[in-house]
Parts: sequence; structure tokens; C-alpha cells
Amino acid sequence: RIAWYALQLSDALAFVHERGISHHDVKSTNVLIDRKAGGKLQLADFGSAVSLHEQSVGFTREYAAPELLYAYNSDDYSRIDSFKVDSFGLGCILFELLVARKLVDFPGEQTLAEYIREYGVDAALTGAKLPWLNDSSDPGTVGYSSALCGLVKTLLEPDRDLRWTPSTLQKPLRSDPVSPL
Repeated sequence: RIAWYALQLSDALAFVHERGISHHDVKSTNVLIDRKAGGKLQLADFGSAVSLHEQSVGFTREYAAPELLYAYNSDDYSRIDSFKVDSFGLGCILFELLVARKLVDFPGEQTLAEYIREYGVDAALTGAKLPWLNDSSDPGTVGYSSALCGLVKTLLEPDRDLRWTPSTLQKPLRSDPVSPL
């Protein structure tokens, strides 16, 4: 189901990216469920959206990509790739689905991006065990497949040059033999 949601949201983001628009504030509260369309997800609230080469400082800190947090702190937005900022936001939503918790409910002052920059994506994923797994489970067991874990890792990559875009994500989700779909 999480992979199906990832495909729907990557389709929506790829659609707007093809038109030169970046959402720039991708987060779970900006995702709506269309019950009349069988529970299809829709991306909403384009209030922080930007066109190519436009700068925006509107974002939600918990879902912000590492480079966006750095740009905000240094007041230098020259190296922002808005499509990659959207990718990181999508990764945050999928991370929330994997761990069954919203990012705003995590304790501490550190955002997911800051945690990942310091400890790595693997540490974030293995440290986020599903709540219904008991403590006696194998320490490596987090409750989801390695293919799904890999999908989330491609979006939460701290190096924006290595982070996948939503359009890059579509083909593996649809046709890769190890795709969760």
C-alpha cells in the first residue's frame, strides 16, 4: 500500500514538475484522500509553490530537505533544486507511513533531515521500528521489505545530487521485478 501511495504522489509531483512548477512544501497534511475515487491520493496546498528559477522560503521545517535547511540558515538559496526538495518531502511522507508516526510527533529538536545528515538514512530506518513489533524481534527487523526501504532511501538521500526525483521513481515502481507493486 505504501508503494501504491508513493506512485500516486510521484505521479502528481512529476505532473507539476513537467510544467515547471515545484510544490516546495510536500508534507502529509498536504495530501488529501479522494474517497469518491476509491481512496486515491491528491496533493493539495500549492501556497508555497514556485516556478523554475524562482526562490521561495516557504516550507515546513520537519519536512525540509537538508539543502533547504542549510539555505535558510545561510540565506543563500542559489543551490536549491526545487524538484529535489519535493522528493525529500515525499520521502518524509513515506517514512511517516513506514513508522506509523508523524514527523511532528518525534521527540527532540532535530529534524529528520538533520538526523539523516548526522547518522545516515540507514540509521533513521533501522531506528524506526514499527510500533506493533515486540522488543524481542530480531534487531534488524523493522517491519517492511528491503525493496520498500530502498525506495524510501532514494528519496531521503541527504546528497541532493544522488536523490531521485518523482519522475525517476515512477519506472521502478511500475516495472522493476523487485518493486513492492
